[in-house]
Amino acid sequence: MKGTSLALCRCRCFDTLVLINRLNHLRLVDHAGKFIAESKFMNPAEQNDYIRLIKAKDRDGLMELLTNRAVEAALLRRLRRKAMIYGHDITESGEIVLDDSAQQQQNQKISPDVVVDLYERFVIPLTKEVEVDYLLQRLDGWQNPNDPGQCGDQ
Repeated sequence: MKGTSLALCRCRCFDTLVLINRLNHLRLVDHAGKFIAESKFMNPAEQNDYIRLIKAKDRDGLMELLTNRAVEAALLRRLRRKAMIYGHDITESGEIVLDDSAQQQQNQKISPDVVVDLYERFVIPLTKEVEVDYLLQRLDGWQNPNDPGQCGDQ
């Protein structure tokens, strides 16, 4: 009985550590979303568009403006490649064979499809929601340096 209790305790501790890790990741997504939004807002080529949409409180317009489908597709391709490498057992000689063979798929610790799907359905949309929320409050008390006579929150 003692061994079973210890195993259950270890399992619960591990589950708790995994949960804490996931919560920290979501905190980083929130921070990254704000950083990304500020970077996009400061782009001189699009700043006036952002200001107009923020003043209009146009969530859909902001979402469309900040979405870069080519960048998202490239991110998902890189993520798939990383999942294939990091989620795969490496041979004793250090070789990593990246083909679609049944043997490789059998040796993988996690499916790249699952990782890509998770990012595509949850992480990327959550990051973009954080970006929109950040941008909607971005002009509070802001003075446009390109137009010194106009305050951003008018």
